[in-house]
Amino acid sequence: MAYQIARAARAAGATISVAGVAELPKAFEVDDLLFLFNIDRPFEAASALDRVHPDGRALLYPLHHPAAGVMKYLDRVRGPKRLLSRIAGGSPDRYETLVDTAKAARTRDLGRLRAAIGRRRVIDRLIKRCELLVTSPAELAEIEARYDTRARGAWLLPHPVTPYIGLAEANMPRYVLVPGRIELRKNQLAALQTLSAMGVRDRGYEVILAGGKGSDDAYFTATIDFALANGIIYVSQLPKTLFFPAVSGARLVINASFFEVTSLIDLYAIENGIPLVTTTHGYYTPATTLRQVDPLTWGPCPPPQLINAIDAMLAPDPVP
Repeated sequence: MAYQIARAARAAGATISVAGVAELPKAFEVDDLLFLFNIDRPFEAASALDRVHPDGRALLYPLHHPAAGVMKYLDRVRGPKRLLSRIAGGSPDRYETLVDTAKAARTRDLGRLRAAIGRRRVIDRLIKRCELLVTSPAELAEIEARYDTRARGAWLLPHPVTPYIGLAEANMPRYVLVPGRIELRKNQLAALQTLSAMGVRDRGYEVILAGGKGSDDAYFTATIDFALANGIIYVSQLPKTLFFPAVSGARLVINASFFEVTSLIDLYAIENGIPLVTTTHGYYTPATTLRQVDPLTWGPCPPPQLINAIDAMLAPDPVP
């Protein structure tokens, strides 16, 4: 997103650079405009904000994930994340505080430790001092309600959606696409289990899993093993020139993720009328070709509401 903003700013005639906090000057001039990112992990944004001129402007792209979805995800994590989640009692804010505290201890960064301890105060300051660039009005509403703070100002900046790059060939088989980096947050294994339990392949559809490997080796291996054992096609990462035509040709796109801000793939599907079943924990405008379902409902024993959502989107004409 930072590079997309940079390209747009340069096209408008601005002089712009993309840099980490360590590369920033100690102070900015009043005419300088800073774009900051990430309110869920606010240390870097807060550190950069300290350098903004008192009368200068700072815009913050929050990338704020719905808390309800994060809580469900934290209930499923394993390893060190599971320990931190249990200590945090499943609270996203307490979990992020512990993560930043651990980073501060490892790097001996007192500034990060102070920000972790005062996390709520740090986020409150960002909201009050910056103008927010939100993907939807729903994201802004959740931020203000969660932190009980009114934003200084807000601009609607949806993800840019790539137009059709090319349609799938007419002789391609009908297929259901499960895209995205393969990791627990994206919940692909449960999605594949649902599609297999429903007998989607027996109804004449191929199921395609498309995405690169995430950081969890065990989850990746379990997902690929299930796919291969159940006749599901696995395709690793594709360049955009091939990936978006693959999305365009899908009969149905599945996103069982525990949470999203707004997925670029989802938005591409919605804008182009490609049937989509996605998470309830994201900021989406209702559409005829869209169904949102609870990520906890995916798995080998899908409930009727999930089956009905998938069947509705697989109908010749998606059911309103």
